[in-house]
Amino acid sequence: NRRIYGEAVSELARLSAAQGVKKFVLISSGGLTQDSGRRSKYLKDVLYWKLKGEDNLRASGVPYTIVRAYSLGEEKTTDVNATSELLIFQGDRIDVGGLISRHDLAVVAVESLNST
Repeated sequence: NRRIYGEAVSELARLSAAQGVKKFVLISSGGLTQDSGRRSKYLKDVLYWKLKGEDNLRASGVPYTIVRAYSLGEEKTTDVNATSELLIFQGDRIDVGGLISRHDLAVVAVESLNST
């Protein structure tokens, strides 16, 4: 966990800054800063290092977007009449959560590359 979520993200941010990358998009996890006694020791460790990686990205000086998803699913939205809601906010709110497909998460990540 430390090597992937902490050190690798930090190194990618450092290299991005050195190479003048215009935007860094990091897919992370919702609920990083929420303390839940129901989490396993392993999950707590994963979330700890993901937050460290985020912190190092913020400190790198590279323009960034951090997308914090909660639960990932396989089904992408195909019904144009289906209703769903995408919440965009700063921070780590405790009152949100939900499922997003990997496809829809990828769309959000790519779209964020074009945002300011």
